[in-house]
Amino acid sequence: GEDHINNTELIIIDNPRPLQYAILIEAHESEDDIIPFAVAYHFIPEDSFTWEFPSSNDRIDSKGKTYLRWSNTFEEEQSGSLSIKSLDNDEISFINDLDTLKSGNFLEFNLPFGSYQLIMDVAGNSYRSDTFAIYPDIQLDAINLCGNDLLLEWDYDSDVENYQLLTIREDTLIPFLTTTSRGYEFIDFSELNTPYIAVKPVNDDGVTGHNSYTLNINFVKPPCYIKSFSGFLENDDLIRLNLGLSTTREVEDIRIYSNTSGVSELLSSFVPNMLSFSTTDDNIDIGDNQYTAEISLKDGNIISQEITIEFIPAGVYEILQNPVLEGEDIVIKKNAEQGATFDLFSSTGYKVRSQPLNGSLIFIDTSYLPSGSYPYIIYSGDDVFKKGIIIII
Repeated sequence: GEDHINNTELIIIDNPRPLQYAILIEAHESEDDIIPFAVAYHFIPEDSFTWEFPSSNDRIDSKGKTYLRWSNTFEEEQSGSLSIKSLDNDEISFINDLDTLKSGNFLEFNLPFGSYQLIMDVAGNSYRSDTFAIYPDIQLDAINLCGNDLLLEWDYDSDVENYQLLTIREDTLIPFLTTTSRGYEFIDFSELNTPYIAVKPVNDDGVTGHNSYTLNINFVKPPCYIKSFSGFLENDDLIRLNLGLSTTREVEDIRIYSNTSGVSELLSSFVPNMLSFSTTDDNIDIGDNQYTAEISLKDGNIISQEITIEFIPAGVYEILQNPVLEGEDIVIKKNAEQGATFDLFSSTGYKVRSQPLNGSLIFIDTSYLPSGSYPYIIYSGDDVFKKGIIIII
């Protein structure tokens, strides 16, 4: 039939005979004398078997599951015998007998680090897959040991004999060092004269795996030892502090201090047997609470930046700055239900400002008020929550 919509047509010829074939195309309307077109064909032989996965281009992680997939055009349902050939030592191992080889079927199993070829024997014929490789997927991590010292670490895999470290030389990623450990420490990384580095696994037969992703140390280099230090208010009555380290290498102990009100007090100390640490402070002040973390190394200490966690108890209204500079806002922080009102009075008792306290942070405009002392009250109905004097200077 006619088709004036689609510009791609699929023609299937069952059981084609050895003849010459021609495709005639008639244009309905054309402004050009020549209409470009293309013809592609695909021959599907009868009684054939095709491996679909894996192929030579597939990247397969030895730590995960491998799924084998195939298709066939057998006229009658067939059974098969599946084997695998290790290209590392040319050994062929039987895997399984399959009762049916329906197209789209798959088989799941695990293979160690190495190079392989699959073999499916069907009715006296052997169908071999592409040669493919299964390698551990190496994740490379850079750990800052301060200064130019850098520790590289990567995943461990029992099938790996050694690891090659690679860097870029003349636009090519080439190996420059081999190690059997799962990490390597550079005393001065700048000596490499390049920030790019990757790692490649090698098995005991000398087969090399896929490179890890190449790191640009200038972009991924983490902070020195302390990866993160943060805190938050928990259950409205205590502060939880979390510390994350990039490594415990040469760390002797770990301490977290409270520095509130200018006094430094030890909250918790830890043995460096993990990378994440957590503690709580239940003796917290209204307003700002300051904390630092300190890492003791064999040759010195590393102190984190101070973090501040604000605490306003339930039902409390806090004037954040008093005295207030003339023309600046009065700032009120509250942890209470909505509905309260803030009234500000002159020294003679005249109400100069009244504002509902909606939200958790409220700004009261004082641009029209001269310097002086101003009594205030925060209330709701007959309930008085807070009163005092604000000084504008």
